[in-house]
Amino acid sequence: MALFPETPQNDETLNGILERFATITGLPIKFSPQTSAWQNVKGYLPAIARYRLHRHPFCTRTKRRHLAACYADCAHGVPAGCHARRAPHLVMCHAGACEVRTGIWEGDQLLAILHLGPFETPGPGRSRAGVPQPKVREYLELAAALRDRLYGLLALARRDAPLPAEETARERILRFIEERLVADPGLAELAAHLHLSRNWASHYVRLHAGSSFQELKTAIRLEKATRLLRTTRLTVEAVGMEIGIADVHYFHRFYRQHTGQTPGEARAKNNGDRRNSRR
Repeated sequence: MALFPETPQNDETLNGILERFATITGLPIKFSPQTSAWQNVKGYLPAIARYRLHRHPFCTRTKRRHLAACYADCAHGVPAGCHARRAPHLVMCHAGACEVRTGIWEGDQLLAILHLGPFETPGPGRSRAGVPQPKVREYLELAAALRDRLYGLLALARRDAPLPAEETARERILRFIEERLVADPGLAELAAHLHLSRNWASHYVRLHAGSSFQELKTAIRLEKATRLLRTTRLTVEAVGMEIGIADVHYFHRFYRQHTGQTPGEARAKNNGDRRNSRR
C-alpha cells in the first residue's frame, strides 16, 4: 500500500493522514502544532485528541515519575532542538528513549513538530537504547514524507480560506498571539514581528489594545481553554497544551486563579447545564 496518493486529495483530513501513516507504518506519532493556522485544516480536533500526546506505555510510565522533566522538554527542549536542526533527526529524550523529530517550517516560522517513536526504550542492562542504522534512514525518510504531506494539506486549507479583511492594529496584535498561542509567545517575539524595540512594543500594545501583552495573552488563553472544555472531548492536559501551558498542574492553578473553578469543574458545569436545558 502506498503511503499517500501521489497528489493531495481535496477530501484529505489531518486526522486521516496521521491515521493512515500510523496504520501503514505501525509507528507511534505525536503531532504538536506551534501555530493556530492548523485549526482551519479539516480533521484538526480529532487529530489533536488522538495524536497531541505521547501515548506509548514507556512515555506514560515516565510521566508518572518525571512529569516536570517531560513538560520542560516538550515546552522548551524540543522546539529549540528543531530550530537547531531543521531536517528530520534521531534524538534521545531525557528518559533515554529514541525517537525521530522534525519541524514543519514556513520560512523562519515553526508551524508544527512531528515525533515518530519511541522506537527503542531503555531496558535491563542498558541506560540508552540504540536503533540500527538502516532503520534510522527509513524513519528519517518517513518523517520527511509525513512532514511534506502535512504542509501540503495546510497549504490547501489556506488556499481555500476566504481572504482576510484589512486589519486594525488591535486585530493584528490579537492574531499574532492567537496564531502562536501553543508556543507561548512573549513580548520580545511580538516586538520582532512588528520591527519595534521591546519597550515600544509594550507601549504599542497598550495604546491599541488597552491592556498589557500579558493581560491579552491571559484573556485569549482563558477564552480558548473554556471553549475547548465546553465543546470538545480533549483531555484537560491536551487543552492546556493547546493554550501553551504544557504542565497540567500549572494549567489547573492558572485556570482556577482566573475563573474560580478548575478545568474539570468548568466542563462538568457545562455538561450539567446542557442536560438541564434538554429537560
